[in-house]
Amino acid sequence: MDFKEFATNYLNPVFLFYRVLLGVAGILLLLSTKFVANFGGLSGIESFVIYIAS
Repeated sequence: MDFKEFATNYLNPVFLFYRVLLGVAGILLLLSTKFVANFGGLSGIESFVIYIAS
């Protein structure tokens, strides 16, 4: 991949917005799994293992 291809792919505003959207979705997914693990009735060690795994 040369620099021109990198510039058109990664500096394109639409593509950048798409990457940010995917990043936020991934972070929300991780936070939601930790939230469910903490308040889903699991014991402390189970929620800790899920926290470390994610």
